[in-house]
Amino acid sequence: MIDAHVELLANNPETDLENLLDELDKEIEFSGVDQVIAVQRQTDVKLNTPLLELAENSDELIAGCVTWIPISSGKIKAYLDEDSRRPLVLGYQETFSDGDDLEDPDFDHGIEEITQSGKTLELFVSPTRLAGMINLADRHPGQQMIVDFGFSSSGENTALPDSKSWSRQIRELARRPHVYHRLSSLSNMLQGESTVKQSESVQRYFDTLLGAFGTERIIFGSGWPNGLNKTNYPTWLSTVDNLIHALSDSEKRAVYHHNAATFYQLTPPA
Repeated sequence: MIDAHVELLANNPETDLENLLDELDKEIEFSGVDQVIAVQRQTDVKLNTPLLELAENSDELIAGCVTWIPISSGKIKAYLDEDSRRPLVLGYQETFSDGDDLEDPDFDHGIEEITQSGKTLELFVSPTRLAGMINLADRHPGQQMIVDFGFSSSGENTALPDSKSWSRQIRELARRPHVYHRLSSLSNMLQGESTVKQSESVQRYFDTLLGAFGTERIIFGSGWPNGLNKTNYPTWLSTVDNLIHALSDSEKRAVYHHNAATFYQLTPPA
């Protein structure tokens, strides 16, 4: 199994990464997860190097890293040239707040450079930004990308899947075959309830996403540690097991492993 979303620098850039990696190793010990993708969400390129060094010395537990670079910067080619010599850099992420411009020409240029490099792109956005994401995906049909919606455990976002407009836009976004969705977007909805209740509370979200993206473009991820700050790893894994229980064994393997391996072009660990 591959957990395609852990954030080892989520809480503090000064974190002792080796100790945190040990914590992660203990957390997933009985989960069946044998590889993770480390996502660097801090907007500081200096943090990319220590994360990559940790990955190099993780005995292949960290299969690769999704780092941050200033995509809108005129220096993006220099960053990409440097990363072309770092095979553990799988791609890049950008986080958009509600007020950020999804149609920035400089950002579009940066994505074009990333596409040429063959790296992936991950976009963390509010579920309310679907129309902008559809337009962005249309402008970059050759860019493999993951969209990770920041679903909330409370507030207006929890009502969105009941909206015909929301569901229609999700299906429209998913018509772009280069767009994937990662399940860690649902993990912060959990409130420490029983696994059954948790599965019921997110089932309508998952059903909408599954109907749109199919089993070929949904990827398992946890968002550990912050994505699980109201629950724990075994509970989240049990929740996902419940969500996908009706799928065939091959479809479950796709969600838990093959889709991430394909998206990130991973080779099996030695």
